[in-house]
Amino acid sequence: MGCRSPETFRIGDLDGGPGGPVNGSGGFAVGDLDAAPGFDGPGAGGTGGDPGAGGDPGSGGLPGSGGAGTGGVGTGGAGTGGAGTGGAGTGGTKPPIDAAMGGTPGSGGAGADVAVAVDLAAETAPRDVATDAVDAGDPAERNLVGYWKFDEGSGTTLRDSSGKGNGATIASAVNWISAAASLPSLKFTNAAAINFNGTGHAAVGTPTLPATNAVQSITFWLNLKSTAGEQYIVCLWNQSQNAISLGIRLGQLTAWKWGPNNLVAMAPPSLNSWHHVAYTFDGTTHRLYLDGGTPVTSTIAPNDAVVTRAEISAYNGGGFLNGQMDDLRIYNVALTATQIGNLAAGAFAATGP
Repeated sequence: MGCRSPETFRIGDLDGGPGGPVNGSGGFAVGDLDAAPGFDGPGAGGTGGDPGAGGDPGSGGLPGSGGAGTGGVGTGGAGTGGAGTGGAGTGGTKPPIDAAMGGTPGSGGAGADVAVAVDLAAETAPRDVATDAVDAGDPAERNLVGYWKFDEGSGTTLRDSSGKGNGATIASAVNWISAAASLPSLKFTNAAAINFNGTGHAAVGTPTLPATNAVQSITFWLNLKSTAGEQYIVCLWNQSQNAISLGIRLGQLTAWKWGPNNLVAMAPPSLNSWHHVAYTFDGTTHRLYLDGGTPVTSTIAPNDAVVTRAEISAYNGGGFLNGQMDDLRIYNVALTATQIGNLAAGAFAATGP
């Protein structure tokens, strides 16, 4: 990410009027400009300025007291000659728009390169999540359909930094974590995390979230405080008894469908420390990763439904998470093992080309 080297253009490349050539393609006549109002009748024409030579622009003269002068575009290195010393007369009415204020243009020289800095940061850098909620973090990150950074540090709104409009609203009390020593070790800016403390949860918008049986990946950082009970970390569902849920069930880290019926499960992470969790489904195989290690897999058929409700740290107002979360992402592709490893190492998945 960053800016590329400055773009350049050649002033001599501009198309001119029918005067002397600029960079061999025609210059522009100073006289093509509209004369200023308020000057009296024409006087004697001033002497045209010499064209600039070499790399420096030609030195134009000051306006004379007479009428139309003969100055023109010179052969300066920047492609413009000196302005003519002739100027508008001190008396008379305003001349017509095509009256020459200078004389005939001088012969144009080769245009010089003029550096113009073009900063591509606005095109490639992530936008500020505080202003337009788009901050994928890395321009190479693609296929995010939901990204909750939990960097707000206060309030009841969780912005969707994917820019897909799946913002979340905190529905009950949570605690915010902002001390750097209490956050997961990430290689990108991470201002805060959220503690769902066994009672807090959030309702998520669902405009672009994948169906329960669609190709997808769900990843997050987790600091688990207990393995007791049934704890929903992420639940994507609808009211026709279809769902995909990730959380703690029967003492294990589990992805399950409606029933509940397990899709894939593994031993839970150790308590009171940060771990990276990832679930992927490629249309056939479910994979559940912990800290980027070898996944547990299955090919059990998932539920088949469009997601109409989504919650973080709950299902339908119950099953709260007793733990802390950070950097929750949902992709509409199945991340590779390498991409999961990148996330588990605290970097971006690098899903772009």
